[in-house]
Amino acid sequence: RRGHGAGQGQGLRVSAGVAPSMVFLAAVVLINVISSVGPLELGLLTNSFTGNVDTSQVFAPGLHFVGIGGRFILFPSKQVTITFTDQSGVQADSGPISTRTGEDVNQPESGGQPIQICLSLQYRLPNTKALGTVYTSFGSTFHQRYTLIARNTISNVAQTFTPFDFWTKRAELSEAMLRAVQTSLQHQGLVEVTQLQIMRIDFPQQYEDMITNIQLQVQEKSVKEYQQRVLAVLNNFEVLRATNEATITVVRSRAVQAATVLQNQAHASALVMFQSAKANATEHVARTLEFTESQVIGYLRLKALSSHPSNRTVVGLKGP
Repeated sequence: RRGHGAGQGQGLRVSAGVAPSMVFLAAVVLINVISSVGPLELGLLTNSFTGNVDTSQVFAPGLHFVGIGGRFILFPSKQVTITFTDQSGVQADSGPISTRTGEDVNQPESGGQPIQICLSLQYRLPNTKALGTVYTSFGSTFHQRYTLIARNTISNVAQTFTPFDFWTKRAELSEAMLRAVQTSLQHQGLVEVTQLQIMRIDFPQQYEDMITNIQLQVQEKSVKEYQQRVLAVLNNFEVLRATNEATITVVRSRAVQAATVLQNQAHASALVMFQSAKANATEHVARTLEFTESQVIGYLRLKALSSHPSNRTVVGLKGP
């Protein structure tokens, strides 16, 4: 019995030792057959042993069974930015795009002006089987290939605009570049370009100085034109003021004339009324006192002499 019990105890110890090993082995196997895709990623399944890549299925974020030797080739599902600039502190994919403008109307023999364009654009990889085509065509260097395609496309578009268009038609220029990059990257790279931003456009310093001087002259001309308009307005104001003053003078003169005429007419009417009243009064006195014509004349003479202002009036003498 003791021997039998000892055998059972040894078997239990062996089983207890094997169980953790089996659990560990199962965990190792499980870890190697399950893989994950990040929340902002897409995945294509590849086999580490065979090197084959399954381009027919795109894996979304999460945990997936990949089998022994399986792993994911990861791609960004968010928008990716391509930046062309030499600005310090900015993570750029390439330096400014060096190209030329279209023909300069002021210098047709020059064939355009050399420029450097700093810009950025955003693209999004497809989440369909087209992602497999992207990997088959470009491998893991798809971003560098898209950068090259975008550079060439932007350079070609820039050559269809004159130098002045880069100042006066900036929105139209940006829209043309966006449409061209959308077409080229969709056709050649199967990706969707969503946005494009022009950061800076540099001309040669000599040309920029010339353009600046031209713009200063244009602005100076505009200032002079506005000054002339102001002077014209002031002159018109002076003419209107003089006209108004002349009108006021004429109106005032006519008013004074009318007032004088009215006053003279009033004085004449008053004098006529006074003389009429005086004649009526004389007639009344003569009729009341029964004066003859010669008496009335004598009366009027005496009355005139009595109202004479001088104290040295001589009457009845032929000479002094």
